[in-house]
Amino acid sequence: MASDAVLKSQYDSLKAKRNKYIKVRDGIKNCNLDHKRSTSEMDEYIEYANGIIDKIDGHAGYAYLDTASSKLKTNRDKLQDYVDFVNDSNASFVDLYNELVAQIATLNSQMESVKAEYNKGKKGGERLGIEENWLELGKGWF
Repeated sequence: MASDAVLKSQYDSLKAKRNKYIKVRDGIKNCNLDHKRSTSEMDEYIEYANGIIDKIDGHAGYAYLDTASSKLKTNRDKLQDYVDFVNDSNASFVDLYNELVAQIATLNSQMESVKAEYNKGKKGGERLGIEENWLELGKGWF
């Protein structure tokens, strides 16, 4: 059994870490990056550009538009790179958000076990966790 000072230090350390994770998690959620974002409009535009490129390249009568076709291909490729980057970035944020949620749950569980050990035999204001849950104040009195 660890001393009260060690348990309180562990609790405070876990709480500080959890609060950092909560701050990052909430920042991701506030920017709406916690779920998969759609790029369907951009994908449709790329398909539209592909259709134009196919028409230009597929008909000999459009040979005079050869430079337009090459510029359109270049722009389409840049746009596809951008869409891929957005999808990869969004997936990374979703993964980070999910990892933070799991870490916060783990830290909450660890805090509860440290708090339970510290609070054994203590009453009222001596108990850990009162600042987070005022109902804890009454425990141990009755």
